[in-house]
Amino acid sequence: MMLSRPKPGESEADLLHFQNQFLAARASPAVKVVKKADKRKGEGKTTDAEGPPLQDSKDVVMLDDFPDTLPALTPAPPKKSKIKSACVHFEDEDPEERLESHDRHITAVFSKIIERDTSAAAVTIPVPTGDPFPRTFHRSEIKSEVRLGAASSWCRHIKSLTAFSADLTDEVGDFLTSQQPCLITGEGLGSQKREEEVQAIHKENLEKLQSMSEEEILQEQERLLAQLDPTLVAFLKSRRGGNEGQKKELKMEQNRQEEFVESLPVAQHDVRSCLSIGNSIIFIPALEGKTAIFSPHKDDDLPVKPKKEWIHMDNVEFEKLEWMKDLPLPQQKKTKKGMQARFSLKGELIPADADLPTHLGLHHHGEEAERAGYSLQELFHLSRSQVIQQRTLALQVLGRIVQKARAGEFVSSLKGSILRLLLDAGFLFLLRFSVDDAVDNVMAAAVGALRALLVSLDDEEYLDWTFSWYQGMAAFPFVRSNEEEEEEEEDEELNGTEKSQDKKLKDENKPDPDVARYDVVKGLLKTRIQHRLRYILEVVRPVPAAVLDILHILTHIARHSSEACSQLLDCPRLIETIVREFLPTQWDPQVAEPGCLLTSLHGVACATAMKFIRVLACGGRNATARLLNKFEMKSRLSRFIAEDPVDLLLPREEAIRLSTEAFRLWAVAAAYGQACDLYRDLYPVLVRILQSLPELLSTCSEKSCMTELAVQRATAVVTLLIHVTQTAGYAAELQAKLKWFLSALFPVQAGACPDYSQHASLHHCVAMALLSRLLPGSEHLAYEVLLDLAFNPEFLPEGKAGGPEAADFSDILHLGTSATRGALLRESYQDLPSIHSCYLSHFVHLQPTLMRSQASYQGRNYLIQSMLLPEVKGPILPSDWPFFPLISLYNRVTNAETRGAVLNSLPLDLVNTVTWNLQWVLLLETWRAKTLQSIPTAAKLARLMCVFLTGSDLFLEAPIHRYTAALLSVYCQPKALDSLNLDAPLPGLASFHDLYISLLEQFEAVSFGDPLFGVFVLLPLQKRFSVHLRLSVFGEHTSILKALGVPLQQFPVPLERYTSPPEDNLNLLRLYFRTLVSGTLRHNWCPVLYVVAVAHVNSFIFSQDSTTRETDAARKSMLRKTWLLVDETLKKHLLYYRLSNAESPLGFDLYEQLPPMRLKYLQVVKNGGARFVLH
Repeated sequence: MMLSRPKPGESEADLLHFQNQFLAARASPAVKVVKKADKRKGEGKTTDAEGPPLQDSKDVVMLDDFPDTLPALTPAPPKKSKIKSACVHFEDEDPEERLESHDRHITAVFSKIIERDTSAAAVTIPVPTGDPFPRTFHRSEIKSEVRLGAASSWCRHIKSLTAFSADLTDEVGDFLTSQQPCLITGEGLGSQKREEEVQAIHKENLEKLQSMSEEEILQEQERLLAQLDPTLVAFLKSRRGGNEGQKKELKMEQNRQEEFVESLPVAQHDVRSCLSIGNSIIFIPALEGKTAIFSPHKDDDLPVKPKKEWIHMDNVEFEKLEWMKDLPLPQQKKTKKGMQARFSLKGELIPADADLPTHLGLHHHGEEAERAGYSLQELFHLSRSQVIQQRTLALQVLGRIVQKARAGEFVSSLKGSILRLLLDAGFLFLLRFSVDDAVDNVMAAAVGALRALLVSLDDEEYLDWTFSWYQGMAAFPFVRSNEEEEEEEEDEELNGTEKSQDKKLKDENKPDPDVARYDVVKGLLKTRIQHRLRYILEVVRPVPAAVLDILHILTHIARHSSEACSQLLDCPRLIETIVREFLPTQWDPQVAEPGCLLTSLHGVACATAMKFIRVLACGGRNATARLLNKFEMKSRLSRFIAEDPVDLLLPREEAIRLSTEAFRLWAVAAAYGQACDLYRDLYPVLVRILQSLPELLSTCSEKSCMTELAVQRATAVVTLLIHVTQTAGYAAELQAKLKWFLSALFPVQAGACPDYSQHASLHHCVAMALLSRLLPGSEHLAYEVLLDLAFNPEFLPEGKAGGPEAADFSDILHLGTSATRGALLRESYQDLPSIHSCYLSHFVHLQPTLMRSQASYQGRNYLIQSMLLPEVKGPILPSDWPFFPLISLYNRVTNAETRGAVLNSLPLDLVNTVTWNLQWVLLLETWRAKTLQSIPTAAKLARLMCVFLTGSDLFLEAPIHRYTAALLSVYCQPKALDSLNLDAPLPGLASFHDLYISLLEQFEAVSFGDPLFGVFVLLPLQKRFSVHLRLSVFGEHTSILKALGVPLQQFPVPLERYTSPPEDNLNLLRLYFRTLVSGTLRHNWCPVLYVVAVAHVNSFIFSQDSTTRETDAARKSMLRKTWLLVDETLKKHLLYYRLSNAESPLGFDLYEQLPPMRLKYLQVVKNGGARFVLH
């Protein structure tokens, strides 16, 4: 039978009826009532079947699939009850018996009570008087001796204790053998048994100490020393001394101890503690509480002499009186370490030796009290004070310090970046917490400091000036790139959209401090700063200064990125509040009266608010559409543009700024093709402004604030007209009108323009320098330079005016080589059209960004999506862009080989690509050398090595071989070799050592003994470069020594760069000697390295410089082995080597006979030698 559940509206009688039905049906209940025993009474459980329930038990409702106990909220181990199993008892058990059986320690303590013996204590009977009540005494009538006798009982106890034990300090001997205790007097034990009890306690202490090990005594000593006050330890230690000086110190400490004890609220007489001092152990009464005991002071040092009649001045507090003394003069510490920076309340840095008066409020009770000012740490501490004024002052000072640091005022005085130091210390989140403060003053100070940290007013002023420049409306975002994440993303092959989404997810999952560490604005947005600022503007309604600071902060956030603009637009009621409160169409006309002091900016039109809306509109065309339509900014534009600034009920400067920002906002909207319908309505206003331009230009010579503001307003109008005309499709007509207008204003004489053909080389140099400096957003300019200037033969007049012949003459004059470079240059000049096509085809990856850039530069407003340029991660083209086709080909081949494909031969177009690349580099190195000066010589050689690492036979192609050799001769000139540095990090290369190892492996596989390839292998082996490169050749890749047959006469590097200075690496010297003796390195196989090895081994075996024992034994052993060589030719070379000489057939000169010093040294070593054993 299904029983119905109670329903709303049923009476109590209905509920009783349901209960009777349930009991009559004898149905099983949905829940089960269990009598659960108390945990504190054991683990035994009681159920209905086992017996009656306990009276103090509680009804527990048991539900299916639910545990009996709640789960732990933290992953802590479960607590174990120590009495859970030990306290099981029964109800009929007598509590008294349970107490006797389980609580014996109580009776044990009670049985050992020793009552205090007062039989010998003097009893003083009150003196009878005739007065009905005791006479009242005034403090002024109390004599000094009476006051001194009115000390507390604990103070009198200490006095008697110290007086008694002072006599014991003269005793000599170890404490463990002493027959009398030092401090225990037995007072209160009775006159008869006092001595016996004292001796019993003393004996018990000695037995306890003798039963303890030395380690246990030391542990107890450390524990007590950590608990007791250091001055009290010094006092007790002085008790063990016997000289007069110690007695005097004891007396002073005793006086201080009395003052200390008097101030104690509670004292305990019966507790004893063990203190170990030196080699002795003393038992002293333990003092409860922790009170500092100060060092003794002389009364002469006190700035105020306390009198005994003064109330509460019987206990002199010396540390407090120290602050009433005159401060010592600040002195700069004579140390190389920097001193802590201190700042004034104006945020100015105070010199370390500045002596400032104390009434300035810059001295406080912190560290270095004699120095004026506040350190950053003290200001941080003060900003969290409970006193409102202190919090406000600290935040204001920090804001001023940040503002001055951003202006660079501390660069020459402070080490490191103070802004980075503050951010690492959590300054950003300190401000974020302070912005949430409920006190208006603290909140306003925090907002001001945050504005100082984020906003640069100078930068904002410059951005306002450049707004009307050519493409000045477009600006780079303020987003900061995370270098660590960029390194991680280099290995990920994701497209732009996937990278953006992946980066957004990473930022959302990161903690706020990690995000703020590399991007402050992102960190603030994660803390929902825009919502707090909206609340302040809408509800708190702060003072005008705080309102302007908030608007500046919001403007900076809007400049950060399009994502930040979207978050601001999506913030509930933020834009509505700003438009309603700070861009109203009507306001109180009294604000325009001279001398009017605004107490609130709410309800008054504000130019800073209009600028924020304009910057927000630059975030994208969708944001602009929302601002114009949803937030009714189109009507605001008509309101503030239609009326002349003179007629606006605002101060004159503010009115001009508001009108200027309105025109700029309209110009941004027109750049997207929006709000152009306002042109018809406001046409008379625009014409009136244009007609006033000649008059304005005539007053430009007068430098005044009003003139500058008027000029900015006029330029904003011109910018607006340009974009409106571009949107309407009349750009050509507008350009003609502007030319006519400018020619009327600034007439020029005909023929005044210079002949640009006379400066073709200069224009080409400028164009080449510009290519490696153009930033993202200027892809259109880069494309135009590459298309019309960079590869244009007209801008390389050297190809027609004897440039190749001059190159040949230079090679013959300086290098002594045959005239070959001129022919290569002539051929390269003729191939410029092919070179042009080759490079344009390799920049196809820039096509998407090129289209966006072209839309902006060509005035196609309907295609422009945002005025924010792409994020800056470097120039559009890297500095080594002339090598780009070769690098691209190398990456393609390397990636193919990584996937398992083998490229035995390369298509013809790829051979031509490398040839054209080398031709272009040769032209630039010869006729435009300054263009490639920014690329290190080592980086250029690393790029050329890609010729040998790409495929197996690419370098054997005749044109590639010729042009590579020509470039090698350029990079082996003395100036280039001097600038060659292979140990420094190279742009675009993770490790030169890894690249060189790949080159060695490629040489072993496919070189065929090619001399050009061999020169590239030999170049990094110069003595001044890393020894690991030479160890790689002579240790792991000795097989190349048989094929590295570069003739000495064709080697372009002087041998002195390999043989000087002498080698000092012992492992490499042993490898040199081993390869020579074993025949791995021979003169006919590898003449260059043969000379190098012989030179260094000879210098080592005859060196007599002081060195380590291992090195000395190695060179003597090597000399003895050289003397015992069977190969007489090698033996003669190693012993009789003199100097390197590239013109000699051997590559070096030999002594006809050994010099006397070397001969004598050889005889000495030889006589102590042994048979030669080759290892």
